[in-house]
Amino acid sequence: MLGRTDVGEHLSVLVKRGNWAELPNALPTAVLASLVPHGTWSELPEILHTWYAGRCDGLAIPVPVELAAGATPDPRYLDLLDRARQIPTRRDAPRPV
Repeated sequence: MLGRTDVGEHLSVLVKRGNWAELPNALPTAVLASLVPHGTWSELPEILHTWYAGRCDGLAIPVPVELAAGATPDPRYLDLLDRARQIPTRRDAPRPV
């Protein structure tokens, strides 16, 4: 797993044994941070741009539970959506010559 064979092997052993409850503690924070983009509402658009611009066909950003229940949308969430829509997709990326 990203150069950390010890982590990958340990995770595989836990899964084979069915030790699902131990999985969260088996993945070091630094490894998780290298796999999952994370940040504040205002930081996420730039982070997502850095990770995915020109590399994917789109992004799936989940609807917050409270919004799905009919609450008023948080302006920070709406800003995240607006800015994420501006991230170039693979189709927008320049083609190699």
